[in-house]
Amino acid sequence: MKILIIQLAKMGDLIQSFPLIKALQKGVAKPEIYVLHSEIFSDVLSLIDCVKPLPVNLDLLAAHEDEQFLLKDSDYAEQMFETLKGFDYVINLNGTALAKAIISRVQSPHKKGFASGNEHDEKWLKYIISFMKNRELASFNLVDIFLKLNPFDNAYLPEKESRVEAKKQIALQLGSRNSKRHPLMSDFAKIANRLIENGYQIVLTGVQSELVLYEEFIPLIGQREKIFNKIGQTSLQELYHILDQSEYLISSDTGTMHLASLTNCRVFALFFGSAYPYETLAYKADTLVYFPDHAQISCYPCAELTPCPNKFICKAFAAEIVTDWILHKKENKALYKAVFDPLGQYLVPLVRCTPKDYQLYALLWRIASARYFLQKETSLADYLQYFLFTDEQLAKASQLIQREMSIANLTKEKGININELSDNYQFLSPLLIFNLFWQVFAEFAAIFKSQLPLRVDHPER
Repeated sequence: MKILIIQLAKMGDLIQSFPLIKALQKGVAKPEIYVLHSEIFSDVLSLIDCVKPLPVNLDLLAAHEDEQFLLKDSDYAEQMFETLKGFDYVINLNGTALAKAIISRVQSPHKKGFASGNEHDEKWLKYIISFMKNRELASFNLVDIFLKLNPFDNAYLPEKESRVEAKKQIALQLGSRNSKRHPLMSDFAKIANRLIENGYQIVLTGVQSELVLYEEFIPLIGQREKIFNKIGQTSLQELYHILDQSEYLISSDTGTMHLASLTNCRVFALFFGSAYPYETLAYKADTLVYFPDHAQISCYPCAELTPCPNKFICKAFAAEIVTDWILHKKENKALYKAVFDPLGQYLVPLVRCTPKDYQLYALLWRIASARYFLQKETSLADYLQYFLFTDEQLAKASQLIQREMSIANLTKEKGININELSDNYQFLSPLLIFNLFWQVFAEFAAIFKSQLPLRVDHPER
């Protein structure tokens, strides 16, 4: 069976496609899996077995118009389409105009993913898009979004680590694709200095353009001989080896973070600005992450390309949170770790605590998603080992949901202005947006009604 995967995004997105590829390899006898990708990232595919790369030059294939890439009418494009014949399945993992144009031209009896015409997939993907205006209510990792496009529906879980003896080496990635995403260099320096004082050496990773951050970072370091600068100096295989020989990678949301998920290195991620860990954290159990509390910094997570009007207040954090954990495994209520539930990767606090209201709402959406899309019966009780739900909070949430459902029932037939949903609703916004694509309000309302009033019987009572 020949399967084509369209993945034209960057390094991290390619690596986040690996679990789907591995699930396909397990679900089909001797599949031929081809990946259409940007030739800039061809070396990434060398990290996964039995995949046939189909590299393309995006500069020749696409034209940049109206802030998006559109398929060119060119000999190069026609030659590409000649190679994209005879596939039994085509799975498009990109929602861009370019990828949509490509899948529309490829002839195949079975299409999956964005713009595939597959009703089940369209429903799932538009459901995910419905959370984009209220990202704090979303809890779906991109890997799990891709896995839901698997036509053979076999489960996938990350392989267990085979940890080697920990070495006193930490990999540190100073920069990221967007400057809003990474911590202040002064905080990275605090982390590096304390680790060095405790016997660690630091290896700096990153791309050539991030050397400007190195120039800001290195004057703040006490023992500079313990810093090994590899920024812009490694091949992908060399970077893989550095990570595999490191105890931790400390990084914001980067391709290096996703690469670390393939190695024995543990990941300690720091997410700021537009990066939201529920969506794009490294797909690996027990990954640690710090991110701002939306209840205190309501502008987090922000839009990728908008300038920050608030002087990057989301970057204010205590650097010792990182070093206290690495050196002493000291827990902190601001830290989260990755676990796996019926929908895939989910983030839970390192210290069991009462969730913030928005976290409770996001969890309720996750439970409803598992029931609606996977037919898996889950409940708040399944998360008691991570959260302490209070009767007062559950009663407040029940009242809010019932109130919003009543209002929505009165207004949903009159036409809804999507731009006003965030102002009018704290919980139902995704459903109202989703209802514009698919008339599913009653179906989801029934799921929520079955859980109201919210309550959890705590075992210690």
